[in-house]
Amino acid sequence: MAMQAQISQQVTSGPCRLRSPGPQACSYCIKQHVQKARLKFSVAALSPSLQQRCDEWLALDTDFNTVSEASQAIDTENEALLQDCLGQRLAFGTAGLRGIMGFGFNRMNQVVVQQTTQGFCKYLQEQAGPKLATQGVAIGYDGRHHSKEFAHLAAAVFVSQNVRVHLFSEVVPTPFVAGAVTYKGCAGGIMITASHNPKQYNGYKVYWGNGCQIIPPHDVGIAAAIDAQTELWDLPSDVTSSELVKDPLHMVTQRYYYALQQDLSFRPRQDNCKAAPVVYTPLHGVGLPWVQKALPDPDFPTLTFPNPEEGPGVLDLAFATARAHGAKLVLANDPDADRFAAAEQDPQTGAWRIFSGNEIGILLAHWLWCCWRRDHMDNDPACVVMLASAVSSKMLQAMAQEERFKFDETLTGFKWLGHRALELQQAGFTPLFAFEEAIGFMFAGAPGSIKDKDGSSCCLC
Repeated sequence: MAMQAQISQQVTSGPCRLRSPGPQACSYCIKQHVQKARLKFSVAALSPSLQQRCDEWLALDTDFNTVSEASQAIDTENEALLQDCLGQRLAFGTAGLRGIMGFGFNRMNQVVVQQTTQGFCKYLQEQAGPKLATQGVAIGYDGRHHSKEFAHLAAAVFVSQNVRVHLFSEVVPTPFVAGAVTYKGCAGGIMITASHNPKQYNGYKVYWGNGCQIIPPHDVGIAAAIDAQTELWDLPSDVTSSELVKDPLHMVTQRYYYALQQDLSFRPRQDNCKAAPVVYTPLHGVGLPWVQKALPDPDFPTLTFPNPEEGPGVLDLAFATARAHGAKLVLANDPDADRFAAAEQDPQTGAWRIFSGNEIGILLAHWLWCCWRRDHMDNDPACVVMLASAVSSKMLQAMAQEERFKFDETLTGFKWLGHRALELQQAGFTPLFAFEEAIGFMFAGAPGSIKDKDGSSCCLC
């Protein structure tokens, strides 16, 4: 049995006698609880196949909280819940994993995270073995419940295979993991985040060694490797003390902000200081520490669905703050700071107009193009390319025809935009900008730049 529980629990040799075990439960209490749960389902009126799935789960799970949830469902003979949680595996695709946290193979929890990481590790060993052996992987996490725990668990899987891990020491925006993979030359990367989903969710996003989100056939290959690695490995109890684990935070932030200053700073500081006030909201997420140091709130206390795409309701508190301070512009990131939203107050009516992703994309594209032309008067516009996904506005294509730069369209998703931008850059083009209508924007012009959507950089553009 793997030492998976030790990532988040203090393990002792005897009973801890805790009335409410929680994360400090000892191994003795966990074993006792599992045994009780097995006794319950042995007399429960459950189908034989579901009883088998329950037994399979309880043989793997060593987290007291999820064992307790499973035990309660068995005790109450909640067959619908048990079937939902145990009847199938949480599907792995190009977006990785995303699901509700809880017990079972169809939820985000320690068992599923470890099995997924084991499969990813094996796939990297097969497909990128030399690079994995020398450069390792990068792992980051957001401010959601259990994100740090899952990230450390994923790191422990790689350490158990003597793989170097660049593990962030604190919550970071999702683009920082793409940056760490790129800057460190890693074989792959993992970001523990559920992006803009409600607080009950968490997720597992995977990057390939080129710093882009995975595309086929890697998703199918990783999914097959996960299915082949369901028996849990023995893991080290404390990954932070391992010589294989290093914190990339300082290097990544230095490279990231240097790139922003070099590539997206178009006005003198004194002009920015004279600009009208702006209200910014990270929607309780990780964005603010990188605009102004603060802490995320994993409960999203003022929001049910922390997605800035939703507009009214989500941004109401930001609008109220703007009115109180005389600001006419509101900027927002989603909780993992890879998406960006903006709204402007109508000077006539006082009402707030929330810009669509297409509108923001064209505004940013126009600003970047004007700045590039100003700074590269003698360069051929045909060396520049801007990209958009197929479901986004065709206005960027029309702009390209008028201004004589190249336009490229991809399938939906930044996994495609990022890969295509990298291909074009390697072919000698400057991929100045990419966007899609779901408020995702990428500034990819410089060699070595992050090839993924980045909400934080939009705030500084």
